[in-house]
Amino acid sequence: MLIIFLTSCGRAPGFMTQREEAALLNVDPAQAENYSYEFSTTKCSTGVHSFDTFANACEALKNHELNNSCAEDLREELFVSELCPGEFTS
Repeated sequence: MLIIFLTSCGRAPGFMTQREEAALLNVDPAQAENYSYEFSTTKCSTGVHSFDTFANACEALKNHELNNSCAEDLREELFVSELCPGEFTS
């Protein structure tokens, strides 16, 4: 006489149900971003500066020569408010 016992651990009864299909979302490709700034005061202008990465824009804000020695306080304020990494030192 042969007796076979089938047991299942950790599975609910009826485990052989239909598979659930995963929903696929249609997502548009990421768009390239451009980061730019210009500061002008009554005495000077930084000029318009554009960058393809956030990191490059943050570095440029700290560059005194690139910004014509202009609007240091405004550049620092933008650096801090946009959460640029590191510390602002020009």
